[in-house]
Amino acid sequence: MTMIEVLVALLLLSIGLLAMAGIQANSSRIQRTNEFRGAANELLQSFAEAVRANPSGAIAGNYNFNDTGTAEPARPATLCQDVAVACTAATIAQADLFQIRQAIRRRLPEGNLFATYVAPAPGVNPTTSMSVWVYWTAQTESGNAPDDALWAGLEDNCPAQVAQLTPRRICVMHTISL
Repeated sequence: MTMIEVLVALLLLSIGLLAMAGIQANSSRIQRTNEFRGAANELLQSFAEAVRANPSGAIAGNYNFNDTGTAEPARPATLCQDVAVACTAATIAQADLFQIRQAIRRRLPEGNLFATYVAPAPGVNPTTSMSVWVYWTAQTESGNAPDDALWAGLEDNCPAQVAQLTPRRICVMHTISL
């Protein structure tokens, strides 16, 4: 083997190793995103159970939430866990929103909730429902928010108010039938 052949072999080997490193980094990003999606789906299920347990609160719009800020949720006057406290549909909804937003903040980076009541429309949408999104900040392996083309389109499932936020958000949407 000549020196040129050895150099060509080393060049090909290094290109292959760099390609494998790139694939590894991409698969780590996908795995992390999927872990967050799984957590978002669990949180959405929990929220759906709370809303279905208080349909009058949902119909009254008490579960509507569209604050896209990242501030900690404010604790309501009561969490309606004490039987001695008389809670209305509105106070139950406030307590449910506080608890789910706390859980989202703990499990997802800069996570939040966006929820809106959808009134029935005869002939179009005969059922009463809520559209709910759980969203979080897209992150790279190093924890930084990405701004590259690899993450383009991940905000497609987001409501308009969330899709325009920077850094980019990833959304999981769920429709809750009441």
